[in-house]
Amino acid sequence: MNTLKCDCGSNFVLKKDIYQYNKGGKEYRFHNCNVLECVECNKQEVFYTAKQLCEVVLEDVEKKKIEHYDYDFEKIKSTFLKDDYISTDVEFIYDKDDYYFIPGLIRSWNTGFLTPVFFNIEVLLKYAYHPCYALELGANTLGSIYKNQEHLIQFGINPNGKVIMWLGDIGKLEFEEQYYLRSENIQSDHNIYSEFYEAEIESIWADLSNEKKLLKNRMVFHELALTQLNVSIAQLEPETIRIASKIKRPLFSSEDAFAEVIIPMNMLFVESINNKPLKSSLKQFENIDLKDKKGLKLLELWLTNVLKIQDASKIISPLFVLYDLRIAMAHLQTEERKEELISFGCERLGLNINERDFLIIFDKLIEALDEMYSSITNSFYSMEENRR
Repeated sequence: MNTLKCDCGSNFVLKKDIYQYNKGGKEYRFHNCNVLECVECNKQEVFYTAKQLCEVVLEDVEKKKIEHYDYDFEKIKSTFLKDDYISTDVEFIYDKDDYYFIPGLIRSWNTGFLTPVFFNIEVLLKYAYHPCYALELGANTLGSIYKNQEHLIQFGINPNGKVIMWLGDIGKLEFEEQYYLRSENIQSDHNIYSEFYEAEIESIWADLSNEKKLLKNRMVFHELALTQLNVSIAQLEPETIRIASKIKRPLFSSEDAFAEVIIPMNMLFVESINNKPLKSSLKQFENIDLKDKKGLKLLELWLTNVLKIQDASKIISPLFVLYDLRIAMAHLQTEERKEELISFGCERLGLNINERDFLIIFDKLIEALDEMYSSITNSFYSMEENRR
């Protein structure tokens, strides 16, 4: 096998188990063998490296006509896997088994370069908030770290929320950088399935992250409004480049981490609404009272009357949820009022009102906003077809 993807749609993870090998009608058992097991359906596969080692042992057994059927795979590994292994300035925790028995990592040069090294998710905090660094998620589980606008290293995030980097890439970093990484270095959990693995090993380029898809959808909506109706939906548009860079999935579920992304999201999606051109566009409708109307309410009126979206209030509900969550996260208020706002937001997102895993709330909000922009852009296309 040359992939970590199981037929059931889930993924394989490296573990140790008994591998039963049939040769010449005889059943041999290799204990503590490195096998790949699906985390969902428990299907097992054995990578060719393990099979080759077993085959070498059994060839010797046949030559010597030894009647022995149980072997310790650990002892076999230590006998045959003695290549010179890549090293780093700082001594990291990693497991060579990952390199030898996970598909796609072995190379005939630089032995060990693609050894996965695991870190706590907190290792990314420095790169997310330090002014000299930037952290960019090219996909949900694939990202890059930059220092002074120059690419530093690529990383992945596995299904267990652990950060993965290649040992060889780490070895190219300055000593101080390696030393910092070592402070969050942890034991391997032998699961490297991610868009990072797919892109780097299987050459399957990752999709845009959900946040980037949302930003792209927002851009399409604003371009359609400007090119078809000559209405600039957002003001200070160049500033959104800076603000948009802050819209990233939180690294962990906490109120502080959630607030760090909700505040810039509200600035980008709500506070940037350009009242003046929206009002100018709506003045053609004499029966509409525009007094004191601004922001979300003004956008709702514009969608209803100009784009002829009948359920505009329902369509843009995610923006009102975002606004309420921003108030909950950023305003001084009673704990009771704060909880009311979060619960009401969860209810409108289709979540349990008692949901307080902020990663779940964030993911659902991103999904709802993305669907909102898709729906609005579809209205543009429908309007264009009706004109024809």
